[in-house]
Formats: sequence, C-alpha cells, structure tokens
Amino acid sequence: MNYWLTTHWPPRRDEAADTIAPGIWIQSKQKLAGKELRVNDLVLIYQSRSGKSEIVPELDGVRIVRRHQGKEGIVAIAKVCAQLYDEKPKSESNHYSDGSSKWWRWRAPLEILSRSGFVPRPKINKVFQYKSNYNYRGFGDLHSGLKRITKDQYYALSDMFRGQQSDIELPKKRISNFPRTGIGTGIESVEHRQLKEYVAADPSTVLGEYGLRTLAVEYEFATEDKADIALWDHAGRAIGVEVEVAVGNGQTVGILQAIKYRYMLELCTKRALGDSRALLVAYSISPAMQKLCNKYSVEYREFERKTVLEWAESL
Repeated sequence: MNYWLTTHWPPRRDEAADTIAPGIWIQSKQKLAGKELRVNDLVLIYQSRSGKSEIVPELDGVRIVRRHQGKEGIVAIAKVCAQLYDEKPKSESNHYSDGSSKWWRWRAPLEILSRSGFVPRPKINKVFQYKSNYNYRGFGDLHSGLKRITKDQYYALSDMFRGQQSDIELPKKRISNFPRTGIGTGIESVEHRQLKEYVAADPSTVLGEYGLRTLAVEYEFATEDKADIALWDHAGRAIGVEVEVAVGNGQTVGILQAIKYRYMLELCTKRALGDSRALLVAYSISPAMQKLCNKYSVEYREFERKTVLEWAESL
C-alpha cells in the first residue's frame, strides 16, 4: 500500500462551501507523478486557501465563477478506488480568469473515508519539515499537486486529523443494571460475552486494522438501544459493532442492529454525514448473510471459538 497527499483548490462558488471532490486530478504532461497510484492506497486531501476563478461557457457567452475561501489544511482522508485513467482524451482545457488554462487530463477516483477532522498547514509543515510559511503552491512530484509520502508521515497526520479520543467522547447515558433485552431470554451467553470482550480489549490487533480504538462497550443510547461495542478508526470514523454467536440464513437482526448503530453513533459523536461504519462479528456467518452484508455495506468478521476461549482463559 502507498500513502499520498494531494492538493485541491477550494470548491467553486456555484458549489457548497464544504464540497470535497472525490478524486485526484493531474495535468496532461504530469502523468508520471501518479504512476505508483494503486487501488486502496490511502490519500490525505489538502485544501488550499484560494484557487483560480474559472471561465465557464454558457449559451449566451461565458461567466466567471470564483471560489470559496479554502481552509489551508487537510480536510479529508480518502482511498483510491481505481487506477489513474484518461478522463479527457481530447484536448479539453479549463480556462481561468487570469488568462491561463490547464488540461486536467488524468484522474484517479477516490472514496472519501472521513471529513470529520482537520490538520492546519503549520502542523503539516512540521511533519514534512518544511519552512513554516510554505503554502503548497507547486507541491508534489513534477509540481503536480500529488506526492507520495511515508507511512509514518501519513499516520502522524491522520492521527492529528482524527484528534484525541476525548474529542469524540460519547454523550453520558446511565446504563441500566438489568440484563440485555431483545431476542431470546435477554440473558447474555458466556460465548457472546467472551467474543465481545475479545474484540473490545484490542480491536486493532484482533481485527487487523491500524488505529482502531474502543470508545465504549455496551453503550446505551437515549433510545434504550445498546451497541455491543463502539469503535473509532484511524480516519476518525465511528464504528457500530454488533456481536452475535452465529448468524444463519434469514437471521437479519444482527445486520439490522449494526446498520442502526453506525448511524446513531455518527450522530452522537458529531461525525460528518457518512463518516461511520457498521461491523457484524460472530463465530459463524452463513454465506447468504455474508452476501447480504456486502450488499448493504456491513463489514463482517468471523472468529474461531477456540481462539476466543483460549484468550478468555489466559486472563
């Protein structure tokens, strides 16, 4: 996996001020700057303070579209969805009010992972050991606005973007002393409790994903719903985790719970819309239910009972 920082101008004033374009764009003669871009590479998006006003053709002439004032910092974390491709095979340059033109020929589409954070320019400069007044004009290989960075630099900046765990402290809610209600008897089985505690104790290790942290176990919402585990990922997204012992064909409750918790946590932690994930964890999940998870963007993980039992007995 590679790690990148790409620079964007602020959005045009005919777009919303918080618009973040989901892509990397490179001018025609700078394609080599993106030759090492790969699917699933992680990308930090830097928004400059200003950008060129664009000349937009219309039926009765042209109009000049200015830009919003930019934030001068990292405004999003994203993932590469596809290889760099030729978006404008014909000569279709963009023209600007200062008389210049740019042919943004090459594009790599991005999936925006998180907008819920920010790293200001001075802090970025410290990580890269740039001068304090460096403004990222002409940044990147071949002055393309795109540069491959090290893994350490990426995670130093993504940690700043995400902030401290206290920054997204969950709202306080009195936890009931009564047993968990819902399906069946409402009494938690030993197998369920052990699996829940196994994941919550060290989610980054057991789920194999850097930067996962546990926000809460058995977090009770104001609605009296209770998430088995609330996690936080390296990009600052909230993750609602539903733990089940087994999920057989037609048993959709666990999937529904995970979907519900992701959006409730998104609101409670004040994440930007979409900055959340749903995760279903069990000892076994049938192929049909795995397919349903994929259809509705619910991640899932299965664990060996023996592994969890050995962990529990070692405590």
